Amino acid sequence: MNATGTEGELMALRHRAEQAIRASRPRELIVRLLEEIVAKADAASDASRFAHRQLAEIHLEASPWAAALHLRSVLASAPDDDTAHALMGLCQAVQGNYRMAVASFRRAVALAPSNPWYNHNLGHLLDVALDAPSEALVYLRKAHSAQPGQEEVGASLAHCFGRLGRCDDGAALARSLLQRHPHHEDLRSLLSWLEQGAPPRKRSKLRAAPSRSPSMHAIASIPAVSKRAATQAEPDVAELTAQLRRAGATDVEIARGVQLWRDFVAAGRARMCAVTAAAIDYALTRIDGGTARQREVADRHGVSSTELAARFRELKGALKITARDARYS
Repeated sequence: MNATGTEGELMALRHRAEQAIRASRPRELIVRLLEEIVAKADAASDASRFAHRQLAEIHLEASPWAAALHLRSVLASAPDDDTAHALMGLCQAVQGNYRMAVASFRRAVALAPSNPWYNHNLGHLLDVALDAPSEALVYLRKAHSAQPGQEEVGASLAHCFGRLGRCDDGAALARSLLQRHPHHEDLRSLLSWLEQGAPPRKRSKLRAAPSRSPSMHAIASIPAVSKRAATQAEPDVAELTAQLRRAGATDVEIARGVQLWRDFVAAGRARMCAVTAAAIDYALTRIDGGTARQREVADRHGVSSTELAARFRELKGALKITARDARYS
């Protein structure tokens, strides 16, 4: 398709779309802006790929087939786009096309081998969907090495150990995770299964994708297993989620914020409150290269900018946060 919009017009449209996404404006407005970019931009342009990728994330849960069409447009001009391959993997998993999902995640891992969520999703699919725990183990180990305190990643590795007959290894890992998350019922059930020798059981529905992902951020930051149980079991996570949502954060931004919080807890420096939630919100903005001022973020959370600045310095120092930090971007 030939471009019909000028460079300035497309830049303005993209800026409006990004602002609308960040502000959680109505879905219809965001879709209209993105579709206008698609209509006016050259199909091989960065603007077109941006719009198609965002439309794919918006449609992923309700219309995964439509999301897949947008991702094909991205990959037609950018076959090395690891985010698009990962999103395609989620599209196929949502539809139950697990072999196609595995193929997409293999491409994503090949392009970004250190990404823990790509490795986790691939390993989880191989273990649970394709009954290939031996092959899954290498990917789940790599994910766990990068995210040792993340319960979904650790649980997937422990489950894989059980499938391979290594119940002692799996149980030891599950107990370690339960020390961090003592009220996590899924982990407790997993440990019980491992202590019984991992007997064959009826498989539950594969949970290989987040419930929703309408965000401008890469899917890399989203854990593959549903976060519902963890949120219910961890009051601090529930409180953070509620505060970020009230401040206008999207589901994916909340997932990234939760990961920041859990790492902050692991660093032994955490105390959940409105100031901490504001600091996490501000940290995500800085990681994304945003220009929001501390006063603006502080006002969203009803705290003082002085308190926010102090907690942000503490957060940044504990986790060594940098711009475009791959752990949270």
